Amino acid sequence: RRGDVCVVTGPNASGKSVLLRQVALIVHMAQVGSYVPARSARIGVTDRIFARVKSFDSTGRETSTFMNDCIQMAQTLRYATSRSLAIVDEFGKGTSDEDGRALAAAVLSELATNVTGQMTVLFATHFHEVTGTLYAQAHANSRLRFFKLEVLVQENRQTGDAPDQNDDVVLTALYKLSEGAPCLDSYALACARANGMPDAILSRARKIRRFLQARALPPEASLESAATLQLPIRDACPVRRYVRLQHIVRQVGIVASTAAAGSPNQAHATSPRVLHAVQQLLQDVSTGRIWACSGSRPGNV
Repeated sequence: RRGDVCVVTGPNASGKSVLLRQVALIVHMAQVGSYVPARSARIGVTDRIFARVKSFDSTGRETSTFMNDCIQMAQTLRYATSRSLAIVDEFGKGTSDEDGRALAAAVLSELATNVTGQMTVLFATHFHEVTGTLYAQAHANSRLRFFKLEVLVQENRQTGDAPDQNDDVVLTALYKLSEGAPCLDSYALACARANGMPDAILSRARKIRRFLQARALPPEASLESAATLQLPIRDACPVRRYVRLQHIVRQVGIVASTAAAGSPNQAHATSPRVLHAVQQLLQDVSTGRIWACSGSRPGNV
């Protein structure tokens, strides 16, 4: 429908970029009076077609790939009207994952809530956290619609790997667009395997991915991943453990300074709560659950 913001998801190489370009080309053909490849079609008048689909840099203009992406997106937001069409493919991919997700979510929010320039939008993305959150809140905005490109997923039993891993499959693109819950897996390693990436690289990538996922889990999971990857133990020190360690070290400093000075507040400083924290700290260090970190950030030993 005109004015809808359509979020398009799907695995890698499922046809998202081709779909966006095809829609833009058909709309352009209709505007110039050409036939379109369909038995029947109802296409309204479109004053502008904005495209953020091609990433490039320019040494002559001194602009990076990400800068050009932002310029294209800014022009779309500034000049689009309710009769405009915008196709946006993977906006936010040229920077850090956190910043890219934040920008993509902010742009989608603006596109879906802007009441003056209600353009029709096709927005393809692999930021699953963003699409999952928006889908859960879709009832609050009737303009948001979610589509995914269907694929046939078959287990790859020839690899010898665990069958429950999403990268140990063979994908067959069906090129069928369906409306509903977004796709929440890109199957990137499966796509890389199908396009000739060596198994040794894929195996290593799988281990590193598990390690990165484990950093947000309890310390025991980080330890297991670090041992599997043969990484330094200090690299698995979670941030929350580092913060807790710094807090306890400050408490130890208070105990030591008051005891040395013979302060009348010594009894308060050596309260059972503080002493228990110190005892727990020593126990954790002796068993290897946490490590003595120093410096401005976790990871330094």
